[in-house]
Amino acid sequence: MRRALVRDLEEHGVEVVAEADERAARRRLGLGRRLEPEDVVELARELRASAVVQGRIRHRRRLWRVSIRVLDASDGRSLGTAGWRGRTARALSAVGSTGYARLRRYLRTARPAAPPPSRGGGGGSVAGAVGGGGGGGAW
Repeated sequence: MRRALVRDLEEHGVEVVAEADERAARRRLGLGRRLEPEDVVELARELRASAVVQGRIRHRRRLWRVSIRVLDASDGRSLGTAGWRGRTARALSAVGSTGYARLRRYLRTARPAAPPPSRGGGGGSVAGAVGGGGGGGAW
């Protein structure tokens, strides 16, 4: 599901940070799975991203739910959430074909974090991962 969403975002011109780079940045910064707003800003600054996207997949009874949230890199606040649900995991394949369309307005309003004093330039990419359970990462 993550790969399909990343492909959809990239096909629409969104630069997505590689998952390995996002994980390495989290380790360097000592960040866990749950991100506080200040962690979002720090991670986005490190990755030179303008947004962090977190995903969550839940299965309860006979219903799968996916929610994807876009966080602003400048202050870590939520810009919006898109959700999908279905009775089978296959029903959630729409995430890969409609992800950009449903997240576009949030991604367009995202602002990069202020660069650290020693580095120049802001970011224009997105950092993140869709995770199962309670986590998620940064897009």
